[in-house]
Amino acid sequence: MTKTHLLVAGAVAAICFLAGWTLGPNEAAPARGTREAAPPAAHDAETERLKQEIAAERAQRIEAEEKLRASLVKAEEQGVRGQGRDAEAEETAKGPAFPFPEYQEVLGGIDWDEVGTSTAKLNPLLVQLLEQMEKTGTLTPDLLGEIQKWNAQLVAVALKVQAAGLPGHGVNGSFTNPAVDVNVIHAMLKASGDALTAGQEAQLGEIGRRYADEETRRDASYPEGALELRKVADEAAVKDRFYAEVDGVLSAGQRELLHPEAVRGLTQLDLFSSGIMTYLEVRPVSVKDREQAVKQVTDRHMQELGLDAATRPVVESLVRRWAERVAEAGLDGPRERNVGMPLLTSAERVRKVAKLQLELWDELQRQVALTAEQRQKLAAQTNIIVPFR
Repeated sequence: MTKTHLLVAGAVAAICFLAGWTLGPNEAAPARGTREAAPPAAHDAETERLKQEIAAERAQRIEAEEKLRASLVKAEEQGVRGQGRDAEAEETAKGPAFPFPEYQEVLGGIDWDEVGTSTAKLNPLLVQLLEQMEKTGTLTPDLLGEIQKWNAQLVAVALKVQAAGLPGHGVNGSFTNPAVDVNVIHAMLKASGDALTAGQEAQLGEIGRRYADEETRRDASYPEGALELRKVADEAAVKDRFYAEVDGVLSAGQRELLHPEAVRGLTQLDLFSSGIMTYLEVRPVSVKDREQAVKQVTDRHMQELGLDAATRPVVESLVRRWAERVAEAGLDGPRERNVGMPLLTSAERVRKVAKLQLELWDELQRQVALTAEQRQKLAAQTNIIVPFR
């Protein structure tokens, strides 16, 4: 297991863990370079090894989360904030640039200067991370330490935001809620020395208000039993529209500060794209051998949903059509950047394959007589199958 994988590279919430359905967890995803398709026995062994790696990583992340939450509770009990600054005075002096009354309690308790500085420091480090991984496949201890230093401050804030109940998928989903993110963007650009103008502030405030309201409506709009993956995909689409509108307000220099061109649109590394939320759900699967991929994905559905063997021909037919649609959409190509980070891809690619996976699952529910328990299992899954050649 690499340090990069443990880091959960982009990092707004490094303590997040991979949970839920492991539909092909990193199977056949090469660490670096390329690899020929393994024969069945070797493939099964590799699959099992990767499952164990993810399970170990999950356990470490759970432990890290528990430790961090405990330290935050202790700090609150002792009345500690930052370097011992007075919390009430800090709230008055460093409140959000864009207040949202419904979230005032949590937003008013955040040190936005600190958030802005941490984000401004972290962004160029993530560019360096990508460069080092491309050149050497490893990270230097100094770079890893710097990333963890600035990321840790954002993790603490992200946990508070999630605990306050802001809509969003997981810790990163809550932390990238538009009500939070407009304030992060304002603070980050200020800390970077290219602060918003008064006109830009007015536009950004309106965009943040509009999209925060849309997120609240979206989050409350689903009927009972709705697929959780549909909620994730819808949230990703809303957020990328939000980021696109924000980019339209900013200058070219400000956009480069927000998401540097080297990492723009990449999961894990672009802090202002839906990929910072969706990357933990990515499950790479090799489609160099399409029939092997169809078998693998079909096996997962059969096993995880507990389907009867008699349903396999229908399920396999649906999965094969899914694989064809992926290919027709041009979504089964090589990785955008093959640097030994299994969950690294483009946020757009993840959104598009999630849509095709939802079509597969809608057809599955129509053509296979699922029991109530099986429907519940399917509805609870949020992993996204991302094919690579």
